[in-house]
Amino acid sequence: MEVNPGESGEYTVVVYNTGSDPVSVNLQANNEPGEDCNGYTTTILQIPGQIEAGSSEETTMNVTLAQNVEPESTCDTTVTATIVASTGTPDPAAPEPSTETVSTTAGDGSGSALFGVDLYFDNIEERNSQQKTLGAGADTVTYYITVENTGQTNQSIDLVLEEVTDSGCSNPQDLTVTLSDSNVALDVEETEQVTVEVEVPDGQQANDYCWELTGTVSGSNPAQNATDTVDFELEVPVLKECSMSLSKTNLNLNPGDVGTLTATLTNEGNSDWSVGMSITGDPGTGNNKWVSFDGPSSGLLPYDDGEGTKSFDLEVEPDDSRSAGSETQITVQAKDGNSLKCVKQFTVILGQSYGASLSLQTSSLGPIEPGENQSSRLTVTNTGNGEDTLRITVSSPPSGWSISLDKSSVTVGSKHGSSKSESVDFTVSVPEDALATESIELTFSVLPNGGGQAYQTKILTVTVKETHGMEVERGQNQTGRSNTVLLFPITVENLGNNEDSFRFYTKRNSENWENWYTDEEGNQQTEFTIDARQTAVITLNVRVKVGTENWEFTDIDVEITNLGDSNTADDNSDGLPDNKRLEKFRAVRSDVNYSMDIRFGDGDFDGVSIDNRVGTLILPPEGEAIFELWVENTGDENYDYAVFDISGLEGIATRELMTDGEVVDIDGKFKIKKGYGLW
Repeated sequence: MEVNPGESGEYTVVVYNTGSDPVSVNLQANNEPGEDCNGYTTTILQIPGQIEAGSSEETTMNVTLAQNVEPESTCDTTVTATIVASTGTPDPAAPEPSTETVSTTAGDGSGSALFGVDLYFDNIEERNSQQKTLGAGADTVTYYITVENTGQTNQSIDLVLEEVTDSGCSNPQDLTVTLSDSNVALDVEETEQVTVEVEVPDGQQANDYCWELTGTVSGSNPAQNATDTVDFELEVPVLKECSMSLSKTNLNLNPGDVGTLTATLTNEGNSDWSVGMSITGDPGTGNNKWVSFDGPSSGLLPYDDGEGTKSFDLEVEPDDSRSAGSETQITVQAKDGNSLKCVKQFTVILGQSYGASLSLQTSSLGPIEPGENQSSRLTVTNTGNGEDTLRITVSSPPSGWSISLDKSSVTVGSKHGSSKSESVDFTVSVPEDALATESIELTFSVLPNGGGQAYQTKILTVTVKETHGMEVERGQNQTGRSNTVLLFPITVENLGNNEDSFRFYTKRNSENWENWYTDEEGNQQTEFTIDARQTAVITLNVRVKVGTENWEFTDIDVEITNLGDSNTADDNSDGLPDNKRLEKFRAVRSDVNYSMDIRFGDGDFDGVSIDNRVGTLILPPEGEAIFELWVENTGDENYDYAVFDISGLEGIATRELMTDGEVVDIDGKFKIKKGYGLW
């Protein structure tokens, strides 16, 4: 406690009974021996009665300072509490006495019997110094100082304010300090409050500024110690403030273009401070941010007597994650750590990006039957960020093939909207003569409508469906001598568009005559490969069985199966699956000798050979001649047919054949018995 010389200070002493029984205590107060306590007198009041267990009682102790005690001297006083018996003497069974020491310091107030003054803050006598800090947004600080007349007469007190520039205090030359009163008149023990107002200009450098106010009783002399002084201090804290300007507030940029701007900070605070820059409102994410700093994004913003600035360069490279024409506000922030200090916004007006993708409903179309067509669909998708018209093209197919698109251009919306895609139907036609082994590739492209390189291409493979069919032509039934081989040619035409194998199978052979099949090269086998739309002659070979009877025969059924044709239906109602044919042959044995003899008889000949087989005849124009022919059946069959073949004079003369005086058909057959003839 601080007590001015000539005054008393009062302490409150609290005694706690920590035992389990009521007790009486004796209190003693003793000043520390020595010169420090010269002029200090201490008295303490006793606590009447007993203190109940677990309770406490309090009393007072007064320390009085003589008038001549030196200011700022200190005396320690020790208070001892001793439990006493009912007789008033210390109880030998009680615990050791409890002690507590306090210090009393002489104040610098005056306390002569005639003159005296005391200065303190905020009506609190012990508050002889005060430190205040300039608050955020404030420009003035006020100190409230109480002036008390501690003398014995009415007094006039002079107040003097002085700057303090030592002990870490700075020169407050830029501050305006106003003392409300330089003199106050006070009655005995009267007080009056005066104020000191400190006005702090904007941007005042951060520092500690100090003053002292001294009160002196007018008319006193130094020997009477009729003065008192209080100290007060103002801390102007570090203010980290700034303002920001941008070199551009609007940037018109296409996706992928790079724009630049500069953010310039001005220090609106009162000291150098480290600033960190950041961006908010950037639509980009991860490594695809629109905005980046071209260089450091932090640094020291100098105070420079309130003129300090620092610039940061920014690069802006938008992508097309937003629609063309959109405006995006981006905020540039300056921070002190995590504390936001100043901001500015700029706007990016986004241009249009261009691109498209192409997808096919299927990458392979078909197989398509020759002469038929098949349709499919492709989808064009805008990968740009604005509405666009796109062109679709397809490569030219081979001769005979055709491809048609139902539209050659589409208008689609931004990739960010629901109308970004459009479908295009197309039809591919296959020529009638297309082979199953054929396939073509069609290249679809999506391009800018105004021309330029394709954004994307896709390849469609078109295949031809296999077709199968056959035509079969057979030869006539054959007759042959014993042990000879009869040849039955079978012409098979592959009507399909694919190379197929045809199997020849002897389904019935009534007399089991030896038989086999050969191709045109004489290769003997049962399966023969015929190219698409080609013809092959397969020969049924039958060896005539040796026997004694003429006209014996065997009936052979040949089943021909197209092994490449899986069609087992019977659409032609022939009793066979459509991939089969059945041909019936008869091989007849005949060892009979057949022969005819022919000679000239009478006639208008100019000359005839000795054996009557060669004659000479000369006719004029319009001339006519008749001559006889003798035809004789010289074979050993009972009868046979003669067939005439007349050659020569074609286109020059007419020829007629007569028998029994009547003209007959030259191409006819004439029955002649064995050993007989015909004129």
